[in-house]
Amino acid sequence: RQVGEEQDIEDFWVSIDGVFERFIARAEYREFEPEIPSFLGTGNSITLGLSAWYAQLGWIASDTWHVYLQYEKQLTDQSSPDFVSSVDFDNRTDIGLSVNYFFSPSLVLKAEYHEVELEAPVAFPVFGPTGPLIGSEVLDADDGNYFIVSLATSF
Repeated sequence: RQVGEEQDIEDFWVSIDGVFERFIARAEYREFEPEIPSFLGTGNSITLGLSAWYAQLGWIASDTWHVYLQYEKQLTDQSSPDFVSSVDFDNRTDIGLSVNYFFSPSLVLKAEYHEVELEAPVAFPVFGPTGPLIGSEVLDADDGNYFIVSLATSF
C-alpha cells in the first residue's frame, strides 16, 4: 500500500494440541486475507486468500524414542477485477517423517525427511476491449525432497 493509505487485513488462526500417554496430536489452521492494490493503476484491489494447515501425529515409543508424521498444506486464491479469472493454486504440500532420540530431556537427536510439492502462478498481460488485464497459468514449481539431522539442547 502507499504511505498514508489504509489496508484491510483479516487473519484467523485455530489450533488444537493433545498429549496422551503414548500419542501426540497437533493441528493448526490459518486463514489470511489481505487486500492489495493492483499494480495496473486501475484503482482495483487484489483479494488474496491464503490458507494453511498442518496435522501432526506423534508416537511415543519409549522415553528415548519418538516418531512423528506431519502433513502440511498451503493454498492460495487470488482474485481481482483486473484478472481474467481467479487464480487458485497449492503453494506447498509437505509430508514429513521425524524420528527423535532423547539422550536426556535436554539433549535430543532428530532425523527428519520431507517430500515437498510446489505450484506457482505465472502472470502475463492480456489486452481486451476494456484495457489491460492480468492473465495467469498455474505451473508446477521446484518440487523436492530433503533430509535434516539436528542435535538440540536446552538448559
